Amino acid sequence: MSKKYMQKNKKSIKANALGDDRNLAENGMSSHYWYSVGDGFRLVLWLRQQYLNYDNIPVANIGEEYVAFRENNSRIFVTDPYYSSNFAQYLIDDITRITATGNFSNNTIIVGTTLENHKNQYRLRK
Repeated sequence: MSKKYMQKNKKSIKANALGDDRNLAENGMSSHYWYSVGDGFRLVLWLRQQYLNYDNIPVANIGEEYVAFRENNSRIFVTDPYYSSNFAQYLIDDITRITATGNFSNNTIIVGTTLENHKNQYRLRK
């Protein structure tokens, strides 16, 4: 690797670790890219927009079209990103919230986690 490339990577890693790098599209393929919490939320929002079907399901409040707890016709619950160190507590909180009504209709829960610069996805099925 060239010295110029390494310097650019170090700047990207530092900026992203601070949450300031919004250029996931350009730098995300680098194995040295540190995903920020913002990246996790942008990826989850994109997944919800692209893959979940919300036809004929009312929105509680404007601006909440793609929040985690909105029902969808796909019967998939995509959590907001979890930090790996708080995985158990976040999962318990989410399950408690989605089962509070007694009308839990989701077949699948998809959980995204962040640990340092690594993103992982877990699929839980009934």
